[in-house]
Amino acid sequence: MRGPDPRDAHSFAAERLGTLQEAVTDLSWLLGRGYSAKASAKLVGDRLQLDGRQRHAVGRASVPEALCVSRSQTRVVGPLPPEVWVDGFNVLITVERLLGGAIVMRCRDGVLRDIGGVHGTFRPTDATRSAIAHIQQATPGVRLRWLFDAPISNSGRVAELIRTTAKEYELPWEAETVQSPDGVLPDAPCAATGDGPVIDRCASWVDLPALAVPGGDVVVL
Repeated sequence: MRGPDPRDAHSFAAERLGTLQEAVTDLSWLLGRGYSAKASAKLVGDRLQLDGRQRHAVGRASVPEALCVSRSQTRVVGPLPPEVWVDGFNVLITVERLLGGAIVMRCRDGVLRDIGGVHGTFRPTDATRSAIAHIQQATPGVRLRWLFDAPISNSGRVAELIRTTAKEYELPWEAETVQSPDGVLPDAPCAATGDGPVIDRCASWVDLPALAVPGGDVVVL
């Protein structure tokens, strides 16, 4: 599901955000001191009686302070560099969910992340085309190298959609499928991804969904 999840009106209601922010603070503190991520997440979730969606969100939003600092030092916040390599599904799905009104979080390290992700298959829709159009508007003149996970169904179709868009609008874009973008992106001159462990291995990175939908409604955790 790339649109709003019906459970989220309850799980992320305004009166629950304080509890979720407390959970992110607590879990980030524990992670920063080397405690097990799984055990710490269960401890925090049980103490604050979080439901499954809330626990997943807190887990994605929690980042130790040291990583928040190091990620801020490599983040591109001004004009984009001439070339950016894009974590294709990671970026597209986040932009789709921003445009579709689904829950997207501004996490403790400042990165926009959705709750879901993609698992096994991805079907391009009109929402995908709209997301691509927003990214196009946010990256004028920038060479984008789109990388899509080959094991995910329809990855070739999405890459072809990118190439078709590039040809139609004369964009300096290319798109390809690779076994794992995570293994390629650390070599990028600048990476567009919300994947924390990948960010930590990159020389520089950009939060492309935040640029593509600057007025998007996000939950700050």
